[in-house]
Amino acid sequence: MDSIYYILIPLLAAIVAAGVTLIVERRRKKTKRLNLPASVEVVQGPRGPRFRGPALALRELAASLRTLRNSPLGLVCYVGSVELYVTNDPKDPHCRGRIALPRKAWNILASKFTEVATGWEESPFDFGDCGYLYPRPEPDLGVELVGEPEKD
Repeated sequence: MDSIYYILIPLLAAIVAAGVTLIVERRRKKTKRLNLPASVEVVQGPRGPRFRGPALALRELAASLRTLRNSPLGLVCYVGSVELYVTNDPKDPHCRGRIALPRKAWNILASKFTEVATGWEESPFDFGDCGYLYPRPEPDLGVELVGEPEKD
């Protein structure tokens, strides 16, 4: 009977080690960097970072942010000094201090940023103002138009 423990204990240890390896592999950070247009600056808004710039540059930024809708969950993305995170669970501990939104929300955010650039939405605008997510994301990501809106 004791001999079975000599077989089971190493076998269980190997299974546990393999499981830990799989968890570590799954948690390995995926990162991406998006270009911040030269004429866009990052400023601190009342609820979090805010991108400030002219209409054409904000549309370019919105197009870059729209690509996050197809990104894998757990992706950490850097845009200038702003750290973005793609998740389905904003309460995930990896979200602390990051702008964390679900995949579909990145598409909505990009649309709202485009609407600010074209004058269809007020400037300054924070994503939480549209009410897509409840409760409002903390920190929130905003946009501010400098100059005239782009004409269609």
